Amino acid sequence: LKLVTVARLEESQKAIGRCLLAAQALLACNLAFEWLFVGGAYPEDDVLYKAFVQKAGLEKNVHFAGVQQNPFSSIRTADVFCFFSRSEGLPNTIFEAMITGTPVAATRVAAIPEQILPGTGWLCETARERMVRLLDTLLHKPARMRAATHILAGYQSENANEQKSMHALSYAP
Repeated sequence: LKLVTVARLEESQKAIGRCLLAAQALLACNLAFEWLFVGGAYPEDDVLYKAFVQKAGLEKNVHFAGVQQNPFSSIRTADVFCFFSRSEGLPNTIFEAMITGTPVAATRVAAIPEQILPGTGWLCETARERMVRLLDTLLHKPARMRAATHILAGYQSENANEQKSMHALSYAP
Protein backbone atom coordinates (compact mmCIF):
# COMPACT_ATOMS: atom_id res chain seq x y z
CA LEU A 1 0.00 0.00 0.00
CA LYS A 2 1.42 3.34 -1.02
CA LEU A 3 0.33 6.23 1.23
CA VAL A 4 1.07 9.92 0.83
CA THR A 5 0.50 12.95 3.05
CA VAL A 6 1.03 16.48 1.78
CA ALA A 7 0.97 19.02 4.59
CA ARG A 8 3.01 21.24 6.83
CA LEU A 9 4.88 18.64 8.89
CA GLU A 10 4.05 19.59 12.46
CA GLU A 11 2.18 18.11 15.39
CA SER A 12 -0.29 20.59 16.87
CA GLN A 13 -2.62 20.73 13.86
CA LYS A 14 -1.41 18.20 11.28
CA ALA A 15 -0.59 15.42 13.80
CA ILE A 16 2.42 14.08 11.91
CA GLY A 17 3.84 12.46 15.04
CA ARG A 18 0.57 10.56 15.47
CA CYS A 19 0.85 9.43 11.84
CA LEU A 20 4.34 8.09 12.58
CA LEU A 21 2.97 6.21 15.60
CA ALA A 22 0.30 4.75 13.31
CA ALA A 23 3.04 3.70 10.87
CA GLN A 24 4.87 2.01 13.73
CA ALA A 25 1.68 0.09 14.62
CA LEU A 26 1.22 -0.99 10.98
CA LEU A 27 4.80 -2.25 10.87
CA ALA A 28 4.27 -4.15 14.15
CA CYS A 29 1.35 -5.94 12.43
CA ASN A 30 3.70 -6.93 9.58
CA LEU A 31 1.68 -4.94 7.06
CA ALA A 32 3.36 -3.93 3.80
CA PHE A 33 3.21 -0.17 3.19
CA GLU A 34 5.19 2.90 2.22
CA TRP A 35 4.23 6.33 3.52
CA LEU A 36 5.61 9.43 1.83
CA PHE A 37 5.38 12.74 3.67
CA VAL A 38 5.63 15.81 1.44
CA GLY A 39 6.00 19.22 3.03
CA GLY A 40 8.25 21.34 5.15
CA ALA A 41 8.84 20.97 8.87
CA TYR A 42 10.20 23.24 11.53
CA PRO A 43 13.87 22.27 12.02
CA GLU A 44 13.28 20.88 15.51
CA ASP A 45 10.30 18.80 14.32
CA ASP A 46 12.25 17.55 11.30
CA VAL A 47 15.00 16.21 13.58
CA LEU A 48 12.47 14.54 15.90
CA TYR A 49 10.49 12.91 13.08
CA LYS A 50 13.56 11.51 11.37
CA ALA A 51 15.01 10.26 14.67
CA PHE A 52 11.72 8.52 15.46
CA VAL A 53 11.64 6.84 12.05
CA GLN A 54 15.16 5.52 12.59
CA LYS A 55 14.56 4.40 16.18
CA ALA A 56 11.27 2.68 15.23
CA GLY A 57 12.89 0.84 12.30
CA LEU A 58 10.65 2.57 9.76
CA GLU A 59 13.39 3.61 7.30
CA LYS A 60 12.06 1.29 4.58
CA ASN A 61 8.46 2.36 5.13
CA VAL A 62 8.46 6.09 5.86
CA HIS A 63 10.07 8.72 3.65
CA PHE A 64 10.25 12.50 3.82
CA ALA A 65 10.36 14.31 0.47
CA GLY A 66 10.49 17.86 1.85
CA VAL A 67 8.74 20.67 0.06
CA GLN A 68 7.94 19.88 -3.57
CA GLN A 69 7.08 22.49 -6.17
CA ASN A 70 4.73 19.94 -7.74
CA PRO A 71 3.47 17.33 -5.25
CA PHE A 72 0.64 16.23 -7.54
CA SER A 73 2.51 13.38 -9.24
CA SER A 74 3.30 11.99 -5.75
CA ILE A 75 -0.39 12.21 -4.90
CA ARG A 76 -1.51 10.66 -8.18
CA THR A 77 0.79 7.64 -7.85
CA ALA A 78 -0.31 6.85 -4.27
CA ASP A 79 -2.99 4.33 -3.42
CA VAL A 80 -4.37 6.55 -0.65
CA PHE A 81 -3.96 10.21 0.29
CA CYS A 82 -3.80 10.37 4.11
CA PHE A 83 -4.85 13.52 5.92
CA PHE A 84 -5.13 12.83 9.63
CA SER A 85 -5.25 16.35 11.10
CA ARG A 86 -6.41 17.18 14.61
CA SER A 87 -8.09 20.37 13.39
CA GLU A 88 -8.67 21.91 9.97
CA GLY A 89 -10.69 24.32 7.95
CA LEU A 90 -11.33 23.30 4.36
CA PRO A 91 -8.06 21.70 3.20
CA ASN A 92 -7.31 22.18 -0.50
CA THR A 93 -5.12 19.09 -0.58
CA ILE A 94 -8.17 16.86 -0.23
CA PHE A 95 -9.72 18.41 -3.36
CA GLU A 96 -6.35 18.08 -5.10
CA ALA A 97 -6.11 14.39 -4.22
CA MET A 98 -9.61 13.76 -5.55
CA ILE A 99 -8.86 15.66 -8.76
CA THR A 100 -5.78 13.50 -9.33
CA GLY A 101 -7.92 10.39 -8.77
CA THR A 102 -6.49 9.34 -5.41
CA PRO A 103 -8.88 8.17 -2.67
CA VAL A 104 -8.67 9.98 0.67
CA ALA A 105 -8.38 8.64 4.22
CA ALA A 106 -8.88 11.46 6.70
CA THR A 107 -9.98 12.38 10.17
CA ARG A 108 -13.56 13.44 10.74
CA VAL A 109 -12.82 17.10 11.64
CA ALA A 110 -14.16 20.46 10.46
CA ALA A 111 -15.36 20.46 6.83
CA ILE A 112 -13.51 17.32 5.77
CA PRO A 113 -16.61 15.06 5.92
CA GLU A 114 -18.36 17.39 3.46
CA GLN A 115 -15.39 17.31 1.09
CA ILE A 116 -15.19 13.57 0.69
CA LEU A 117 -17.90 12.39 -1.65
CA PRO A 118 -19.60 9.04 -1.07
CA GLY A 119 -17.36 6.19 -2.20
CA THR A 120 -14.27 8.36 -2.74
CA GLY A 121 -12.65 8.04 0.65
CA TRP A 122 -12.89 7.07 4.28
CA LEU A 123 -13.17 8.94 7.55
CA CYS A 124 -12.08 8.05 11.05
CA GLU A 125 -11.98 9.70 14.45
CA THR A 126 -8.76 11.42 15.50
CA ALA A 127 -7.48 8.64 17.79
CA ARG A 128 -4.38 6.84 16.53
CA GLU A 129 -6.07 3.48 17.01
CA ARG A 130 -8.85 4.53 14.62
CA MET A 131 -6.29 5.59 12.01
CA VAL A 132 -4.52 2.24 12.30
CA ARG A 133 -7.81 0.33 12.06
CA LEU A 134 -8.80 2.26 8.92
CA LEU A 135 -5.44 1.70 7.20
CA ASP A 136 -5.42 -1.96 8.24
CA THR A 137 -8.87 -2.38 6.68
CA LEU A 138 -7.70 -0.77 3.44
CA LEU A 139 -4.61 -2.99 3.34
CA HIS A 140 -6.78 -6.09 3.68
CA LYS A 141 -9.53 -4.96 1.30
CA PRO A 142 -7.84 -3.47 -1.78
CA ALA A 143 -11.11 -3.73 -3.71
CA ARG A 144 -12.35 -0.74 -1.69
CA MET A 145 -9.45 1.36 -2.97
CA ARG A 146 -9.99 0.22 -6.55
CA ALA A 147 -13.69 1.10 -6.30
CA ALA A 148 -12.91 4.58 -4.94
CA THR A 149 -10.30 5.15 -7.65
CA HIS A 150 -12.89 4.14 -10.26
CA ILE A 151 -15.41 6.65 -8.87
CA LEU A 152 -12.76 9.38 -8.75
CA ALA A 153 -11.98 8.85 -12.43
CA GLY A 154 -15.22 10.71 -13.05
CA TYR A 155 -14.68 13.37 -10.38
CA GLN A 156 -14.95 16.91 -11.67
CA SER A 157 -13.93 20.01 -9.79
CA GLU A 158 -16.46 22.82 -9.84
CA ASN A 159 -13.73 24.92 -11.41
CA ALA A 160 -12.97 23.52 -14.90
CA ASN A 161 -9.70 25.47 -15.23
CA GLU A 162 -8.52 24.13 -11.89
CA GLN A 163 -9.39 20.61 -13.02
CA LYS A 164 -7.34 20.96 -16.22
CA SER A 165 -4.37 22.48 -14.40
CA MET A 166 -4.33 19.80 -11.71
CA HIS A 167 -4.58 17.02 -14.28
CA ALA A 168 -1.66 18.48 -16.27
CA LEU A 169 0.45 18.97 -13.14
CA SER A 170 -0.17 15.46 -11.86
CA TYR A 171 1.42 14.06 -15.04
CA ALA A 172 4.28 16.57 -15.19
CA PRO A 173 7.79 15.17 -14.57
